[in-house]
Amino acid sequence: MTPTDPPRWPDDIEAPRHAVQAADLPATTALPVASHAQEALWFIDRLRGPSDLYHVTHALRLSGALDVDALECSLAALVERHPCLRTGFQEYDGKLLQVVRAAVPVRLERLDAAGVTAVERERSLHALLQAGTKEPFDLTRPPLFRGRLIRVADDEHVLLLVAHHVVTDGWSMGIIAREIATLYAGFAAGRQPSLPAVEARFVEFAKAQRERTESAAGAKDLAYWRGQLADLEPLELPCDAGASEQAPRSGRMHYATVPDRLVQDLKSLARRERATLFMVMLAAYQVLLMRLSGREDFAVGAPVTGRSRTDLEGVVGYFVNSLVVRTDLAGAPRFRELLGRTRQTVLDALAHQQAPFEQLVNELAPERRADRNPLFDVMLNFMDGIRDTFSLPGLRCDEVELPWLQAKFAMTLYAEVRSTAIRLRIACRSDLFSSPRATEMLRQYVALLEQIVAAPDATILSYSLVTDAARGRLPDPTIAIAVPPQVPAQSRFLEHARSAPERIALRQGSRRWTYRELATHSSTLASALRERGIARGDIVAIQAPSSPELIQAMLAVLRSGAAFLVVDAALPRERRHAMLRESAAKLLLVSAADDADTDAQYPGVAALRIAGAQPAGTGDPGEAWRHDEVDGDDPAYLFFTSGSTGTPKAILGRHKSLGHFLDWQRGRYEVTPEDRVSQLIGLSFDPLLRDVFLPLTSGATLCLPEPTDLADPIAWLQRERITIVHSTPAVVQSWLAGPSSDAALTHLRWLFVSGEPLNDALVAKWRRGPGRSSRMANFYGPTETTMARCAYDLPAQVEPGIQPIGMPLPETQALVVNASGSLCGIGEPGEIALRTPFSTLGYLNLPAENGQRFRRNPFRDDDSDLVYFTGDCGRYRPDGLLEICGRLDDQVKIRGVRVEPGEVSAALAHHERVRDCTVVARANPVGEPALVAYYTSDGDDPPDPASLRTFLRQRLTGPMVPSAWCRLDALPLLPNGKVDRKALPPPDWGSPAGEYVAPRSPVEQTLADIWCDVLGVSRVGARDDFFELGGHSLAATRAMARANEALRAEVPLRALFDAPTIEELARAFMPADDIDAQARRRRLLELRRARARAAAPRAVAATPGVAG
Repeated sequence: MTPTDPPRWPDDIEAPRHAVQAADLPATTALPVASHAQEALWFIDRLRGPSDLYHVTHALRLSGALDVDALECSLAALVERHPCLRTGFQEYDGKLLQVVRAAVPVRLERLDAAGVTAVERERSLHALLQAGTKEPFDLTRPPLFRGRLIRVADDEHVLLLVAHHVVTDGWSMGIIAREIATLYAGFAAGRQPSLPAVEARFVEFAKAQRERTESAAGAKDLAYWRGQLADLEPLELPCDAGASEQAPRSGRMHYATVPDRLVQDLKSLARRERATLFMVMLAAYQVLLMRLSGREDFAVGAPVTGRSRTDLEGVVGYFVNSLVVRTDLAGAPRFRELLGRTRQTVLDALAHQQAPFEQLVNELAPERRADRNPLFDVMLNFMDGIRDTFSLPGLRCDEVELPWLQAKFAMTLYAEVRSTAIRLRIACRSDLFSSPRATEMLRQYVALLEQIVAAPDATILSYSLVTDAARGRLPDPTIAIAVPPQVPAQSRFLEHARSAPERIALRQGSRRWTYRELATHSSTLASALRERGIARGDIVAIQAPSSPELIQAMLAVLRSGAAFLVVDAALPRERRHAMLRESAAKLLLVSAADDADTDAQYPGVAALRIAGAQPAGTGDPGEAWRHDEVDGDDPAYLFFTSGSTGTPKAILGRHKSLGHFLDWQRGRYEVTPEDRVSQLIGLSFDPLLRDVFLPLTSGATLCLPEPTDLADPIAWLQRERITIVHSTPAVVQSWLAGPSSDAALTHLRWLFVSGEPLNDALVAKWRRGPGRSSRMANFYGPTETTMARCAYDLPAQVEPGIQPIGMPLPETQALVVNASGSLCGIGEPGEIALRTPFSTLGYLNLPAENGQRFRRNPFRDDDSDLVYFTGDCGRYRPDGLLEICGRLDDQVKIRGVRVEPGEVSAALAHHERVRDCTVVARANPVGEPALVAYYTSDGDDPPDPASLRTFLRQRLTGPMVPSAWCRLDALPLLPNGKVDRKALPPPDWGSPAGEYVAPRSPVEQTLADIWCDVLGVSRVGARDDFFELGGHSLAATRAMARANEALRAEVPLRALFDAPTIEELARAFMPADDIDAQARRRRLLELRRARARAAAPRAVAATPGVAG
């Protein structure tokens, strides 16, 4: 045996499952080390256990007279001919070794499909194929290749070939197809087949690969990839949370075809641009991914054969490597320009392709996550002449599609060039992508290819992702929207006051007002307003607590033809002054119970006490039914939202829009006079209108809490037998932390939430507690478009994560518009733009802001057809529902309140000792949005966060006060003079970090010593992270093997990924009979779940290959 020959174990030595000891190995054998890629697959097998994740399969339906013995001999000869098919693997001395057997038994498993009818036999065939595909290999026991022959009829069989990726790849399957055909032809004819000798060996390739990685050329390759992949961020694609109940790595395959005409056009484009067909299809794929993710910088994986020498082209083995193709899509380039960029990137990557992908992962140490692969999780597998088709003499051979698969990546697009077309297959994780979404992405890709060849000089943002199949589910902004006449809210109220005057309209504590009494009181106050000169279109401010007097005043203002502004007395004085100043209110109505001096509070503002605190008599109401006529476009109310200049923005609502929403909600949710509606929305926010006017325009009862009731809102809701509640998710969450969180609201029918994203965890918690017998709906719509414009009634089984915002109301379109002004396709993020004739009148005193937000519909020639651009990012789902993806600008929602950080910055800048400041939104340690203030100051006595919080609380509402503070010497600036927000340091949320904690137990000390040795570091603290110290997949294997040996335990490798610190991992090594064993094991499980929720656990990467 020469040193270059593949070393073999004697036939009588059986490969053990666990790590090989020195005594187990033949003394004279120098076993070859595995390749980088093989090492990675071995690690995955040890981490996750044997599975079919890396099986390469091929199924063939053979019609005709099959010589089964000849086929079995062909498989045996194939295995004898190619050493990789006789190779197993073992660990020894920290290395993974290839163990090539001299001979292995090869048997073609022969089975019969059961059943009498053809349908029954096909069902049985399907089950046998699936079982044969999924049966795992033991990587220590070759051959890692098997065949299963299933007889369907005497003249019909299905051949299933399964190999583990660790010994083969897509190119190798082409070799196998060709050689089985030659071997079968010879054996079937009764002669010895003749094939050219296989000169090269895979073990030589693996050895040369490792030598190159340690050479100057390898260092040059690695330097290129370090620069090319620096600061690479993962790609986020639109997914379907809970798309499948199957395991996370189970997958689906979906198909499409690029017709020959289009293929020829694509080839012509490639020739003109001195590119290849692969480069064109890759550039188009990048456009699709960019448009679906909103990202301009990301990487796509692309496998290359890895056979750098011609003598390797006939060798079966795992040669394939993956290129990480990172192309810059910034600047909205024309496709022709993007193709040039892609071409250069691919050429550069090919020049450095000999750097193994697994080495890049270990050397570059990207952030690991259990739910994705490092560097890339989306792949394009372009196959042109790689996989040969099977052709056995005397038989018809047809490929059999295997619909089940294990998805190694979130998504892999296969493009297989055939004689007359390109066959597209998209393999994606079924827990991430539903079948409709995957199918639509394929349609969008083919549609992009059509548009690209038609207009290669168009910008990549101009191509449409709206496919013909999706067009019917998306809004058409070219059609006119009807404007049915609406009844004003005050008129609806009076209809019920006339028809049922003695019905209870208001309840608060022991107080009761009937519809007659409320009509009478509001009529009296409306008359007083007219006497004060209040006329149609004027603004009247109301400062009153939640009380019958407040409702009386709101109705009185509407009945006088004016518009009301509710001023919450709990707001900071300066904000109240700003609201009165901006609104130019002609009069301020103040509760009779308010003994404050309004002249002192609001100098220069005329005030009027609200009369009518005592219920009226039961006599004829007389003027109670009168109200001034208004036009539907007349202003009805005024509310304020956050403003970027530090001054709040006033939004003027109109009568027809308020009436339109109330009529829709009443009809859709069957609100009747038997309902009782709570008033729990804050007085400063427009959902107050739902609380107040939904019951009063439905003949129902409005229930107002006393201040003491708010200490336990759920108990109050049950006492009052409330049937309808409006709230925000944050407020509901606070209720569930209250004293009656487990009490059932037995009368509640609907909980309507709005104001911020609604997640499934809150829904589940609500349904387990107070809302167990009620339903829930999610509303969406900014103040500018009248309370809510989209709604989603939550089903019994909600999806994981953020809930959709649903479908638009009648006479409303929810458009999603991309940066080029075109409609977005399904899954494509863009700005939500609401089109309805029932929006508000816009911003008061802000013509520029109105022009920016309320724009003429670009799809129609009609100046009155305005579309409100919300600044919210959203996208359509495959079912047509709308989901929200956050804010496009800096504005955020904190505890349900819209906050513009610029307004907070403007207020903070007024502090005498703050020199400069900026406020940004960040996710706090529990993942919720929170404000962080960065500031600089002059002098030796800088203000502390406590004094700054006090300063802001005197001027702003609670949600607008930052949660974290960071004092800097200077704010980092961009060249244009703006603050560089990316350079702002992470805030201190109040917990110390970075302190060294020494190991505190013998187990912790043992683990620390092992880590020091494995990682080559001098000191490891109890809270140091294994991977942040430089650990990688193979190092983890070594560390856990040594820890199990030293501590005489059998802790799985996965534990280190779930608990990567000494402190956490030590808990997994406690004795089984430890008195706290169960508690500690539960703690480890909690850690695992917490890390999964944070989406940041370390996990091994899937090794790319051709199997998807």
